[in-house]
Amino acid sequence: MNTMRARLLAVFVIFFAPWVFGAAQAVNGSSYTFTCACTTPTDFQSAAITANNSYQANVTYAVVSTTTAESVFVQVTGYWIVNPYNYSQEWWTVNTATLVDLNGAALSSDVPTAEAQMAVIDVGLFGFGRSNTPQVATVTMPSNYDGSFVGSADEYDSPGIDYALGQMGINPGSFPIGATILVTYADGSRAVFVKTSSVSSYQWTWDGLHAWNAAGKPITRSGVVSNNPNSSGSGGGTTSVTANQAETNAATLWALLNMEQCEEQTTYTENGEVIGTVYNWIPCL
Repeated sequence: MNTMRARLLAVFVIFFAPWVFGAAQAVNGSSYTFTCACTTPTDFQSAAITANNSYQANVTYAVVSTTTAESVFVQVTGYWIVNPYNYSQEWWTVNTATLVDLNGAALSSDVPTAEAQMAVIDVGLFGFGRSNTPQVATVTMPSNYDGSFVGSADEYDSPGIDYALGQMGINPGSFPIGATILVTYADGSRAVFVKTSSVSSYQWTWDGLHAWNAAGKPITRSGVVSNNPNSSGSGGGTTSVTANQAETNAATLWALLNMEQCEEQTTYTENGEVIGTVYNWIPCL
């Protein structure tokens, strides 16, 4: 799809009102966050293209579904076409719209596989599997099991999660295989655990991807901080998703803020109380 605008107006907007287009271009590109009622990879791609017809610049979108527990990054590129009969007019044309993961790798062309990949991206952005049943977003690890994610081990964390759920009146066995939960430790570190078994001694294991220190920065299990790979780049867009839009506890609210240097901040609240904040780096163009 094409969008036409007057060249003189374009010059005026760029220098006097850049916010009309969203985030300005930078070395690492720009990023923007928005929601859509998307359920398939094509839905996400179409929503990004529609948004870019107004944004009119190369950008990486963080697109969050309000109807399913899926999110994805869409890298959109385009170019301007000048009307050869009227140089005061030009059209923005979207060239590519590629769905990518947190590392900037293109998603699978196989739809079920791509949807599974989008579910993983969603967990990373929210720090929790929004489609979980029963409905619980977070648990606090008892300090006598593990006081920090750094240097922790599943052999201690798994029974600690079961104990914490029991203290909340929730039967750990009622979680389906594949369910994810955000675990908060005494030192403020956090990690996503996935239900891998209903019969083994250790039913919960770290998902191997998502963990944050007390400041919300991504870390490894050894405590190494994953620094933002973007040295620059602007961001824009805010998104709030209530849990009942994603089939989870209606008392839970996630607020996403797209920040400078292509950084995504997610703050989650339960019953009006801020529980924590996590950050992720967006794979900017």
